[in-house]
Amino acid sequence: MMLTQGYLLVAEYNLLRLHHPAGIFVMPDTQNPLLWSGVVSVRSGYYTGGIFDLRLQIPSDFPSHELPRVYLPKGFFHPYVQAQTGELSITSAFSRWQPDRHHLWHVLHHVRSLLTSPTSCIREHSAEQIHMLTRSSIYPIDPADSSCMTYPNPEAADLIVNHKTLFEARARTCVMTLSLWSPSYKNGVDPLLDVHPISFHRAATTPLHN
Repeated sequence: MMLTQGYLLVAEYNLLRLHHPAGIFVMPDTQNPLLWSGVVSVRSGYYTGGIFDLRLQIPSDFPSHELPRVYLPKGFFHPYVQAQTGELSITSAFSRWQPDRHHLWHVLHHVRSLLTSPTSCIREHSAEQIHMLTRSSIYPIDPADSSCMTYPNPEAADLIVNHKTLFEARARTCVMTLSLWSPSYKNGVDPLLDVHPISFHRAATTPLHN
């Protein structure tokens, strides 16, 4: 890593400390400054109560036009999350990285928005795409005809528009099974990224005695 890049990353982290979104906490890895690990605590919306593993992978040539990559646990059910890898797409807000305008704290604010208000991000798309979503089904006969295929998880995009009760149930399953406090949680991020600096455990309850 170049010395100039190191200074830029320190500056980015200092900016994040000033502008960090509520409920998101990340720290640069001591061995790899291009990998920031932490948690996101969701306080409203479909995923309320969830505390999820979060990874921010910064490009090796940062700052360039390549976007940082964001990871949630594998299996996370969300229109913008690729379930097999847990990667959360940020292209709805960033078509490409503009070093003179964008900062890493902007990315984390967008992550928070995607988790607390996923439907607002869907509404940002064209009227034609929304029309296609409202006509689509969970399993369209011809997936190529449905614009929700432009989402990393088209099923989640369809459910959140057309079948909100089903989407809510799937989101609650994420909270109960993928939260860091969940007994059933298993880290779904690539082992190369498994350097989590923060852990959560449910506090043991002790009976009160008179």
